[in-house]
Amino acid sequence: GDYPEELKNKLYSFLPNFTEAEKNYIKGTADFFAFSFGPNNFKPPNTLAKMGQNLSLNLREVLNWIKLEYTNPRILIAENGWFTDSHVKTEDTTAIYMMKNFINKVLQAIKYDRI
Repeated sequence: GDYPEELKNKLYSFLPNFTEAEKNYIKGTADFFAFSFGPNNFKPPNTLAKMGQNLSLNLREVLNWIKLEYTNPRILIAENGWFTDSHVKTEDTTAIYMMKNFINKVLQAIKYDRI
């Protein structure tokens, strides 16, 4: 029914305030959880890529966290991408691997974790 505390702490002046009645009214009313996922979307605090490492969250683990944190909502992956330079073509084996890995993680979450 309200914004997460961490978000409120960082963006307090930009977010609207809700009354307790409004929080109770909207709590649990979402139809789905929309999620945008890409390998570089998330960088945990105090972590830096070293020696060319690419930091990325495990999509299956993130889907499981959403399931637990938000009481098993329907999840819509609204966007997925692997960002690269313009000279990389669609036949690039790394790009193909990244897309296959993305699809595999979603399938594992559906089949084994009942997401």
